[in-house]
Amino acid sequence: MKKNITNLTMRICQLEQQLRSNNVEIQCVPENKRENLIHVVTNISKVVGCNVEDKDIINCTRVAKLDNKNSRPRSIVVQLASTRLRDQLLASTLSYNRQNPNNKLNNSHLGYAGPKTPIFIAEHLSPSNKSLHAAARLKAREKGYRACKIKKIYVLLRPKKGKSIQERLQFMLKDPVYDMVRRTQSNLADLLEAMEGDISELNLGLSDKDYAKITDEVDFVVHMAATIRLDGPLRDATLANVRGTRECVSLAKACKKLKCFTYVSTAFTHATRDRIETELKEQFYPCPVPPDQIIELAESESKTLEGLTEELSKGWHNTYTFTKAIAEEVVRLNCGDIPVCVVRPPVVLPAYYEPFPGWSDPSVMYGPSSTLWQQLREVRTAEGLLPHSLFGIVMQ
Repeated sequence: MKKNITNLTMRICQLEQQLRSNNVEIQCVPENKRENLIHVVTNISKVVGCNVEDKDIINCTRVAKLDNKNSRPRSIVVQLASTRLRDQLLASTLSYNRQNPNNKLNNSHLGYAGPKTPIFIAEHLSPSNKSLHAAARLKAREKGYRACKIKKIYVLLRPKKGKSIQERLQFMLKDPVYDMVRRTQSNLADLLEAMEGDISELNLGLSDKDYAKITDEVDFVVHMAATIRLDGPLRDATLANVRGTRECVSLAKACKKLKCFTYVSTAFTHATRDRIETELKEQFYPCPVPPDQIIELAESESKTLEGLTEELSKGWHNTYTFTKAIAEEVVRLNCGDIPVCVVRPPVVLPAYYEPFPGWSDPSVMYGPSSTLWQQLREVRTAEGLLPHSLFGIVMQ
């Protein structure tokens, strides 16, 4: 009974947050009896460089204070037309404040007289998430934390190119991306434990001992492994990307302390030819092939699947995005009873801020990304753009 109540409470919290998926909360805007809140929101968007028009605002209102003794103005909750627009407004505000550290978004930008007071724009959190966020910020200030405290991270690796899993892990940790973490967490290497496995194998190729260790100890499972060879055989891509995801979901569901399963997909899962010039929303789309069916064909080791590649993946540009689309269906079908998050990153480009501006993993500096990065460097040199200029690109 206690477990059922906990699960129901968690699902209610998730639904509450999901209902706020298009919302932002604007804090510390001075109150005025004759104020036009829609006009306030559009003016803020102009200041930070994000074009929000009247038609993009579904609802806009001030909300009651949780604490009447608080002297701050009531917050403004804005429901926007899409989650993408919400994210653009949040990102633009963050970028504006970073570029203007001495003149961050404040009341003077909206024409209010008097001393400058900051204006904050944040994701509209549910009451439970807002309490959790506040408690986390308080604890971070008390302890000087830059991130949450982690007891152990298990990393699934396979031997590759003559290197053992321990050698591969040590090589990865030499990357500059971990420099800042090492400065604040001198025992970083001690927190990581390599486990031998392979996503293309049943049970992820884990030994019984390692599998049991994970299910007994792990709170969060992040699945971001995949075969990323765009023109690879459909059978190989299916076993790694589709069946591998199924095996990761099974592992996550077996974890006794699971808090969340995160699946890292790609922005191109449903960027098919028939959807060119259409908006792709943050939702699940119809699956091109039933996951169990294509897994069964891949496991049969016959050449049938390769002969059907062109017909099955019609509309998709390659076997990578095709199988990642099917993998999302695996998540949708099997994760209804656990907390789950699907992340769809677009093209990977060099870092904007950390570990330092311009950093990039060598593995992404090939093909389109390499060509694009060289072009951006030439544009910046020719036009004199600032080093922190932002380029957001999604390719068809």
